[in-house]
Amino acid sequence: MFKIFSSNNKNIKTRSELVSLITEPLSLENDTQFSSIPILNNEEILLNEQDKQETGNLQVCRICYSTSDLQSLIAPCQCSGTMGILHRNCLERWLEISNTTKCEICQHEYDTVRYPKSLFYFFINPLRSSDIRYLITDVILFIVLTIIVSWLIITNISKIKIVKTFHDRISYIILPFAVIFIYIIWCWVSFRYHIQVIKEWRSVNQPIRVINKNKLKINSNENLLSRSNQILDHDSLYSLTSQNEENILPDIYILSNNN
Repeated sequence: MFKIFSSNNKNIKTRSELVSLITEPLSLENDTQFSSIPILNNEEILLNEQDKQETGNLQVCRICYSTSDLQSLIAPCQCSGTMGILHRNCLERWLEISNTTKCEICQHEYDTVRYPKSLFYFFINPLRSSDIRYLITDVILFIVLTIIVSWLIITNISKIKIVKTFHDRISYIILPFAVIFIYIIWCWVSFRYHIQVIKEWRSVNQPIRVINKNKLKINSNENLLSRSNQILDHDSLYSLTSQNEENILPDIYILSNNN
């Protein structure tokens, strides 16, 4: 083929010589020249253009980088562009894990509502395994100490009625009050400790719901328009590539007609 382009018209005299040049295999030098000519693949062009169009048109969540579930995309903070677009579920999960209510980029305070979980989940999924063990131990000690203190009070009251000396009565009165005082202090310390543990667990295990009024509205008409533009662009590219493939040997047809 390239012999025809490089040779003079005077050397080509008959149709048989032209046909022999067309059917003759190309040399290595001509192969390298032919390989330098870009031949476009229709499928690759269409896929690349489709990816570019979809990347430019679709809105992506900045946390999961997903374009699905467009109806839940929100813009709750002051970040501009695609940095301010998130899925509601992704944002709520991120706030639960990070234990914060602010945007890490613009420091905007989200409008959130916390829903504390039931204490039933505390026994199923505690922060530390020792918390449940300490709670069970303190409950058992509370029951045992309550029985002991109650028995001690009853026995001392009965002995106060029997004894007649003043010193013996004072001893039977001071002893149960001292035991009751120690018992109350231990109960208060244990109760305060477990309340602190439960508060810590609830601060970490509170489902967060984001209140957002600026919910993005995905217009179906705009999506259809962009999709139709993509189809038109693909058709134009396909027609251009087909014309390039059909016009590879234009001079051969001209030379053959002249002969």
